[in-house]
Amino acid sequence: IMSLLLDAYQKRDRVGMIVFRRDGAECLLHPTSSVDLAARKLKELPVGGKTPLASALALAYEMLRTAFFKDKTIRPIVVIITDGKANVSYSSGDPLQEALSYSLKIADEITAKYVVIDTEPPGVVTLGLARQIAGCLNAEYYRLPDIRSEELFKISREVINQ
Repeated sequence: IMSLLLDAYQKRDRVGMIVFRRDGAECLLHPTSSVDLAARKLKELPVGGKTPLASALALAYEMLRTAFFKDKTIRPIVVIITDGKANVSYSSGDPLQEALSYSLKIADEITAKYVVIDTEPPGVVTLGLARQIAGCLNAEYYRLPDIRSEELFKISREVINQ
């Protein structure tokens, strides 16, 4: 993530961060060009607990809509880092189905480059839920051990050159 921030700084891009844990999601950083602020927020990043993934996706949707309202020329890259194990409902439904539904809604309504980085640990049995989220978003999919900062640079350059 720090590599992405440094790349954003060099290109004068803006970065926003949404975190999700416990019972909801919050915007930790509204889109800004301040890499120092983003780096500080990243160091203080709260982790652990439940996974309210649908809440995070709903908040990302609103953040993207607001950004497009302000500037219709933006080309966002949305990086979602998750194991996909949604276990907190956004509106009292099935948490995973809500996350999948929001993923479809975002992909349908918001033009962006989507990347899902799967943090599910490898094992004999894996659920592949982050891959399902990636499929709904038409996102590029990477497993955490396989992704390198060079891959993320390549993705951001592709979006800029489109």
